Amino acid sequence: MYYVYVAGYILLAAAMQLFTGNFPVSFLAFPLNIIFAAIWLFLLWILYKEYNNLRITRFLGSSKASVLSISLFIGGCLIIGLFPQLSEPEAEMRKGISASLGCYNFMTSWIFISILLLLLSNLAMITIHACRHRKQARWRFILNHTGLWLALFAGFLGSSDTQTLRIPLYKGEPKHEAF
Repeated sequence: MYYVYVAGYILLAAAMQLFTGNFPVSFLAFPLNIIFAAIWLFLLWILYKEYNNLRITRFLGSSKASVLSISLFIGGCLIIGLFPQLSEPEAEMRKGISASLGCYNFMTSWIFISILLLLLSNLAMITIHACRHRKQARWRFILNHTGLWLALFAGFLGSSDTQTLRIPLYKGEPKHEAF
């Protein structure tokens, strides 16, 4: 039954991709990405603490959600590897259903962002559960999952803050500026 909900979630992301184009990653530049993470983790904490009997809460912390989200993430990574990842203007020039679904700039597509959000929510719920039941969980487990969550979050949702600068260097001439 949960697979139907996740399939609907991915189909909703695909519809958003078809109608609106890629996710505006520049919207989540610092400090909005930190604010988004704090609100999101707070909502997951409230969901775990107050609404633990809901199906969605139990699903997000389950091994089924882990297997499903990791499988979807691997599928997304395969799309990134199989399709050439182009810049935004080059990707917009492509035609066809694969271009409409954002396969040529997949890391900013709604589909990949929704898969990543599912994976990060699952990691957060597992970590919250392990923190609440510390006697059963080992600190290595908590630190590994927290580190993985932080690496995925910073790597993808923190990418809007990156800058690519070039410095032309010539032998014997010092440079103090980049373009």
